[in-house]
Amino acid sequence: MNGSTGNKAFGASEKPERGEVFLSLGTAQRMLSLVQRIVEDILENQKALEKLVPEQERLCRQRRQLAWPERQRRYVLQEEITQAERNLEEAREEMQVLGLTVRVKKGSIPGILPRNRCAGPYRRPGGTN
Repeated sequence: MNGSTGNKAFGASEKPERGEVFLSLGTAQRMLSLVQRIVEDILENQKALEKLVPEQERLCRQRRQLAWPERQRRYVLQEEITQAERNLEEAREEMQVLGLTVRVKKGSIPGILPRNRCAGPYRRPGGTN
């Protein structure tokens, strides 16, 4: 009989869950060095954001009183933050392609700032600030 549904559980998801993946020792070793580099990229960009975001917030609060060098720094910071965010997203996507997920402590990876970074306070996902 075509289209039999006899083997489906009630309420089962239409998408099958990813099963276990078995790797040879050589493949696992090669993967580990790749994963290590990706994690290093994540940590480097996370650290950069943790440094850049507070400076950007400070300059945004003072934006009406800034002299040209500080205004220029604000623009440079915006570009650096945007690049770090892109790098983080790319690293997360690379991990996803490998079938891996990065788990971090709550609030340890900064969220993405609104495009108009001076529009409001920076908030971490799931956090208050």
